[in-house]
Amino acid sequence: MIYPIIISAAICLTGGMLGGAVTLLLDIRSIMSVSSPIKTWYSKLKKPSFTPPNAVFPIAWSSLYITMGVAAGLIYNKVGISKPLYVFGAQLLLNWAWSPLFFGLHLMDFAFFEILTLLGTIIYTTNLFYKIDTTAGSLMVPYILWVSFASLLNYSIWQLNKNTYTPIPKKKH
Repeated sequence: MIYPIIISAAICLTGGMLGGAVTLLLDIRSIMSVSSPIKTWYSKLKKPSFTPPNAVFPIAWSSLYITMGVAAGLIYNKVGISKPLYVFGAQLLLNWAWSPLFFGLHLMDFAFFEILTLLGTIIYTTNLFYKIDTTAGSLMVPYILWVSFASLLNYSIWQLNKNTYTPIPKKKH
């Protein structure tokens, strides 16, 4: 059945876009200047030499969301709504939460610990998927690799900027 695979991929992609929208809403300065946090706050941060160009991220994430969705659809076709898909849903929520934490609230330290939790949940999801369908499990491997790299990048940016960045200040009443 192809429909569960298409629906799963669409959910993953839509959630990723909603995470970006929430990020913009959390970054008040970006709303005022009508630009994204990547063009304002993120561009001013010190970054490690292995930081990819900004254009790489939407391409990588779109590809990953599609493969994640296909993997979830394959699992749905085999076992329906069950533990592996609940765990998949949990990791997807953690995935969608990272951007608002890092880019929207500028909480690089908290985002780092959140992404480690995400990575562990992805590994667990992949293990559950692999036991049911080796193709579904294999489709999750690039996601593990990318989030491992993103974790290293998050940590490096946090360490390079830990004495110079401040989270978004709270409004005074």
